[in-house]
Amino acid sequence: MRFFNSTCSETTIALMNPRCRLSFLVGICLTACLLVPAARAQAASFAPPPAAWRPMRWSTLFTAQDVQRYLTTPAGRGAALAFCRRMHIRQVYLEIFRDGDQVSNSLLRSARAFFLRHGIAAGGMVATTDLGKPSTGWKVVACYTHPANRRHLREIFRSAAAIFPRILIDDFFFTDCTCSECAAARARLSKPGHLISWAQYRRHLMLAVSRQDVLGPAHAVNPRVRVVIKYPQWYDEFQKRGYRVGAESRLFDGTWIGTETRDPRSRHWGVTQQYRASLLPGWIERIAPGKLGGGWFDPYGTTPPIYLDQAWQTMLARLPEAMLFHYGELVSHSRPQALALEQAEPAIERMDRQIGAARFTQLPAYKPVSSGNDGEDYIYDNVGMLGIPVKMVPQFPQSAPMAMFATYGLRDAQFVPELKAFLAAGHTAILTSRLAKELAGDPRLPGFTRLERAALGIPAHPGAVATAALLPQSRPYGGGAVIIVPDADLLAARLKPTPPPALRPASLPHSRAARVRLEPALPLPLPPRPAVLRQAVLASFGLSTNAPLRVALYPAPGFVVADNFNDHPASFTIRRGHETLSFRLVPPHTAVLHHWR
Repeated sequence: MRFFNSTCSETTIALMNPRCRLSFLVGICLTACLLVPAARAQAASFAPPPAAWRPMRWSTLFTAQDVQRYLTTPAGRGAALAFCRRMHIRQVYLEIFRDGDQVSNSLLRSARAFFLRHGIAAGGMVATTDLGKPSTGWKVVACYTHPANRRHLREIFRSAAAIFPRILIDDFFFTDCTCSECAAARARLSKPGHLISWAQYRRHLMLAVSRQDVLGPAHAVNPRVRVVIKYPQWYDEFQKRGYRVGAESRLFDGTWIGTETRDPRSRHWGVTQQYRASLLPGWIERIAPGKLGGGWFDPYGTTPPIYLDQAWQTMLARLPEAMLFHYGELVSHSRPQALALEQAEPAIERMDRQIGAARFTQLPAYKPVSSGNDGEDYIYDNVGMLGIPVKMVPQFPQSAPMAMFATYGLRDAQFVPELKAFLAAGHTAILTSRLAKELAGDPRLPGFTRLERAALGIPAHPGAVATAALLPQSRPYGGGAVIIVPDADLLAARLKPTPPPALRPASLPHSRAARVRLEPALPLPLPPRPAVLRQAVLASFGLSTNAPLRVALYPAPGFVVADNFNDHPASFTIRRGHETLSFRLVPPHTAVLHHWR
């Protein structure tokens, strides 16, 4: 195992040949010199409006099956109350419907009254799984074109609104159906000779269902009920399956977000990088400020340490509430995860209080609402795993001194004019190589093709010898500066995925996966090109570091938080001027906060 000390450089330069060493050092010097003047301005830009801060609270869910199994007897309720006390839970959610099971109103009223008597708030929950006619895609979700399914949905939300002041909707409220009913409705919605896409039809459909079959019936029964939509963590797929995050976030009374990243090596769980759990909530909050109520995570596909990654990241997302999904799982198959969290909660709560209302200093990364990409799925998750403090923003970051752009931006019709204005203001744009390739040849960007080719080592003319992509450099263009980074360099922190375990077919994304023995993730140094990029970004904040891969950084005006996602301790330093913070042996899967003097 290898650690860094205060004398270590950004990477193991001593192992590089002299020519590479010279290029490496020149790259750092150039980028730092160009970008340091923007240091303090970056911190103030693109922060959401300040809000009254309050400590994060813990909550848990009793699924429809949990309610019927654990909350029907005094002994079962007593055990549930003891669990809540032990886990510092101040809010529970009682589910009325899931997987075709509907709980009786009398049992829900009785269970809610029990928790209220013991000082624990109790809200409602609906999981729209096995609602009736299934989707032709993922069978657990519904066909929402089918009239009987929509009638059933109205009945469920009328019942829930009669009992609970707040109702959360689990993140199965989408569709991927292509049945004959859906095909006919899609055709009717289209203009002659122009058939709309399935994604367009689903977005239209789910907004109508939200208005007519969820919010309308619920508010008719109880005008004061708050109906809250929870979005899943797979944000690059939202627009394909009917989620209209902008319109739905405005329409619903509140939003929640999934922070269940699970094991980053597992193909079964999507090879999700842990940083997403703190990255995504900020994007949702910026779409509909003031509406984001919390995040939830589960123990599926995790070991206890990786389960704790989700807890630390949910807190670092600065969410007001963290839900532990779900009670029945945590007291049976996933007791080790629950025990690990019980032991870690005091440290998580202490850091939550230390951070308070402070705002992290982060690089804006542009992702318009409902935007897909061209082969750059979840690219910003990977940037955060390089130790580059990054935040996704849904509006073009015109006032930021430095910002990052991927192919998401191409879904913005005004992207090129906005980018030109951004550069003309003297700002620095970090572009992925895929985006740069798409922009090359655009007549609105004269000379950009030459810049893109030079940055990526592409021959300037036929017959010339190609060279390797150079170390990222800040290249003058359009009154500002451009840094082009090969996409492969941004994936340096990804772990080698494991093949899916041999499982029975999983009907739900939270079905238990077989435990797989994995090779440990060691704290490795950044490769040269990602190291130069990180140094360029941190220089704009007045910082530098030698932190290894898979350590996320959260700088703020008076302190820095480091979250170590590796399976071994990590040691490194962070410098600000003449001052140095030494992070020595940061425990694996743990966050640590150090204050500047």
